Amino acid sequence: MSDVAQQLLEEAIRTRECPGIYFADEPAGRTAKIMGTGLGVWELMRDYLAVEEREDRLREIFPYLTPAQVSAARNYFLRYRDEVQQRIDENAALTPDVVVARYPGLVRTFE
Repeated sequence: MSDVAQQLLEEAIRTRECPGIYFADEPAGRTAKIMGTGLGVWELMRDYLAVEEREDRLREIFPYLTPAQVSAARNYFLRYRDEVQQRIDENAALTPDVVVARYPGLVRTFE
Protein backbone atom coordinates (compact mmCIF):
# COMPACT_ATOMS: atom_id res chain seq x y z
CA MET A 1 0.00 0.00 0.00
CA SER A 2 1.35 3.45 -0.85
CA ASP A 3 2.16 6.03 1.83
CA VAL A 4 -0.70 8.25 0.66
CA ALA A 5 -3.19 5.38 0.72
CA GLN A 6 -2.00 4.38 4.20
CA GLN A 7 -2.35 7.96 5.42
CA LEU A 8 -5.86 8.27 3.99
CA LEU A 9 -6.90 4.97 5.54
CA GLU A 10 -5.60 6.04 8.95
CA GLU A 11 -7.38 9.40 8.66
CA ALA A 12 -10.63 7.65 7.68
CA ILE A 13 -10.39 5.49 10.79
CA ARG A 14 -9.72 8.53 12.96
CA THR A 15 -12.65 10.49 11.54
CA ARG A 16 -14.84 7.49 12.24
CA GLU A 17 -13.57 7.26 15.82
CA CYS A 18 -13.84 11.03 16.32
CA PRO A 19 -16.87 12.47 14.53
CA GLY A 20 -16.55 16.19 13.93
CA ILE A 21 -12.86 16.00 12.98
CA TYR A 22 -11.37 16.24 9.49
CA PHE A 23 -7.86 16.46 8.12
CA ALA A 24 -6.29 19.18 5.99
CA ASP A 25 -2.92 20.14 4.61
CA GLU A 26 -1.05 22.94 6.33
CA PRO A 27 2.49 24.19 5.80
CA ALA A 28 3.59 21.94 8.69
CA GLY A 29 1.82 18.90 7.18
CA ARG A 30 -1.54 17.19 7.60
CA THR A 31 -3.39 18.17 10.72
CA ALA A 32 -6.62 17.29 12.50
CA LYS A 33 -9.14 20.13 12.35
CA ILE A 34 -12.52 20.85 13.88
CA MET A 35 -15.42 20.51 11.44
CA GLY A 36 -17.03 23.80 10.51
CA THR A 37 -13.96 25.80 11.49
CA GLY A 38 -10.43 26.36 10.29
CA LEU A 39 -9.11 25.57 13.76
CA GLY A 40 -6.66 22.79 14.28
CA VAL A 41 -7.42 20.52 17.22
CA TRP A 42 -4.02 21.48 18.62
CA GLU A 43 -5.02 25.17 18.71
CA LEU A 44 -8.12 24.56 20.80
CA MET A 45 -6.39 22.05 23.05
CA ARG A 46 -3.43 24.40 23.61
CA ASP A 47 -5.86 26.92 25.08
CA TYR A 48 -7.84 24.20 26.89
CA LEU A 49 -4.66 23.16 28.69
CA ALA A 50 -3.75 26.79 29.36
CA VAL A 51 -7.05 27.33 31.22
CA GLU A 52 -6.46 24.17 33.25
CA GLU A 53 -8.97 22.12 31.24
CA ARG A 54 -11.88 24.31 32.29
CA GLU A 55 -14.47 24.06 29.56
CA ASP A 56 -16.34 27.15 30.80
CA ARG A 57 -13.18 29.25 30.27
CA LEU A 58 -12.62 27.68 26.87
CA ARG A 59 -16.14 28.71 25.84
CA GLU A 60 -15.31 32.29 26.83
CA ILE A 61 -12.27 32.22 24.54
CA PHE A 62 -14.12 30.53 21.67
CA PRO A 63 -17.78 31.56 22.08
CA TYR A 64 -18.56 30.71 18.45
CA LEU A 65 -17.78 27.01 18.89
CA THR A 66 -20.65 24.68 19.62
CA PRO A 67 -20.50 22.19 22.48
CA ALA A 68 -20.29 19.43 19.83
CA GLN A 69 -17.21 21.04 18.25
CA VAL A 70 -15.47 21.38 21.61
CA SER A 71 -16.38 17.81 22.47
CA ALA A 72 -15.07 16.51 19.13
CA ALA A 73 -11.72 18.25 19.66
CA ARG A 74 -11.45 17.02 23.23
CA ASN A 75 -12.32 13.47 22.14
CA TYR A 76 -9.61 13.54 19.47
CA PHE A 77 -7.14 14.94 22.00
CA LEU A 78 -7.91 12.18 24.50
CA ARG A 79 -7.35 9.50 21.83
CA TYR A 80 -4.27 11.06 20.22
CA ARG A 81 -2.82 13.12 23.03
CA ASP A 82 0.85 12.58 22.10
CA GLU A 83 0.28 13.72 18.51
CA VAL A 84 -1.66 16.82 19.55
CA GLN A 85 0.83 17.67 22.31
CA GLN A 86 3.69 17.37 19.81
CA ARG A 87 1.96 19.89 17.50
CA ILE A 88 1.40 22.23 20.46
CA ASP A 89 5.06 21.98 21.42
CA GLU A 90 6.29 22.49 17.84
CA ASN A 91 4.24 25.65 17.47
CA ALA A 92 5.31 26.98 20.88
CA ALA A 93 8.93 26.59 19.78
CA LEU A 94 8.40 28.88 16.77
CA THR A 95 9.76 32.06 18.29
CA PRO A 96 10.52 35.02 16.01
CA ASP A 97 14.24 34.18 16.12
CA VAL A 98 13.58 30.57 15.10
CA VAL A 99 11.35 31.67 12.21
CA VAL A 100 13.99 34.11 10.92
CA ALA A 101 16.72 31.45 11.17
CA ARG A 102 14.60 28.71 9.57
CA TYR A 103 13.14 30.85 6.79
CA PRO A 104 15.73 33.46 5.82
CA GLY A 105 14.25 36.32 3.85
CA LEU A 106 10.70 35.57 4.97
CA VAL A 107 10.72 38.24 7.64
CA ARG A 108 11.95 41.70 6.77
CA THR A 109 13.90 43.52 9.38
CA PHE A 110 14.38 47.26 9.32
CA GLU A 111 17.30 48.80 11.07
